[in-house]
Amino acid sequence: MNPSIPESLEKWETTRKWGRARYVFFRGVLGWGVPAGVIVTGIEIWRSGYSLSNLVIAAIVWPVAGIFVGRINWRVAEERYLKFHAMRSPMPNQSSEPTLSSGTPPAGQESRRR
Repeated sequence: MNPSIPESLEKWETTRKWGRARYVFFRGVLGWGVPAGVIVTGIEIWRSGYSLSNLVIAAIVWPVAGIFVGRINWRVAEERYLKFHAMRSPMPNQSSEPTLSSGTPPAGQESRRR
């Protein structure tokens, strides 16, 4: 453990090696979407009774919701990680242009450095 890096960021360094797609699937879909769907659908069945249409809808909606949750969580954690490292050691000759995580300028903006 590096004392100059918070523990949560050290964990993120390990987790981010999975890649975004794997993270979204395991943490978003399987870690959030499916469990939330099972719980909510279980409550619905308990309250209103069994309905095949509700099960089919839940089997689609909750995993898709998990994709969104996973992508949002990835983005928040990655931004926190990059911000921490940017504060620790700014890069020389760094452009002031906004960039995406991939290092490319947002769509519609061409790089002025040539």
